[in-house]
Amino acid sequence: MRIIFVLFSAILLFSSCGTQRKIESARKTVNTFQDIRQRELQGLDSLNSIVVSKSNVRGIDGNTRTSLNSSLGKLRAAIDSASRNATVISEATQNKRDFKKRYNDEIRPRVIELDTFNSRYGRRVHVYAMLNDVVNISNYNLFNLAAFFDPGVYRIPANSYEKVKALFGPVIDTLASFSNKYKDVSHTASIVLQGFADATMVADSSDLYTTLSQMLRMENPGRQDLNRQLSQLRANELLRQLKFLIMQKAPNFSNFNRLRITYLAVGQGEEYPLPYITDYRDDDERRRIVLCYWSVLPEF
Repeated sequence: MRIIFVLFSAILLFSSCGTQRKIESARKTVNTFQDIRQRELQGLDSLNSIVVSKSNVRGIDGNTRTSLNSSLGKLRAAIDSASRNATVISEATQNKRDFKKRYNDEIRPRVIELDTFNSRYGRRVHVYAMLNDVVNISNYNLFNLAAFFDPGVYRIPANSYEKVKALFGPVIDTLASFSNKYKDVSHTASIVLQGFADATMVADSSDLYTTLSQMLRMENPGRQDLNRQLSQLRANELLRQLKFLIMQKAPNFSNFNRLRITYLAVGQGEEYPLPYITDYRDDDERRRIVLCYWSVLPEF
């Protein structure tokens, strides 16, 4: 009888020690997460501040800002989900009996999930580095439309191709270099061209007026409508040339066949291109420009 009692006591002691070890392991996992969480949230807050600051001076276009905010939101959502697991685990460790009862069905799966989150921290650090590079490198490349277009023209003449190549080439080279740097992270490259126009009226007796009116499907389009359409056509034309150049430079990309590139051309019409210029005139060549933005963002 004494032997049975001793064995039973030993089993209880072993079980109790096993539960205590599990509690200590769970607490360690939670503590590790809390350290990681603090570092990641600080990084996300810093990134968000830079995005807002650069957006205010057109350093980042609206589409890139939306994509960046989406990426930052997904990272925050992952942290929030892990935080909920950490809270449940932490509360459960306060009561050994409750912990033991809930361990197999509820606590253990949460600990495994939190451990997995912690173990992937290094991978996320690489993604954060990529996002930091994006927001710090991202800026517009300004192209003067007069370099390509004669007044009232939106097609780039064949003899200007080398000029286009010389100006756009560095943009594509930088994009390729950035994409190659993060080739181990699934990502999407994005190119946005924003076309602008001055406030000069298009003569209603001109062929251009007829062409733009037909495209707008308006009988008597106003000056702003005409200039918006003209800026759209010029942005489209530059984007067409840019796509051609990217295909030529495909060998510069280490993963071109697997890389997804999105393109967008937007006509901003008579909107002022740069907020720091405060003395724009109606007929101002500084308004006849195209801003080119590019970004490379991770896929989640």
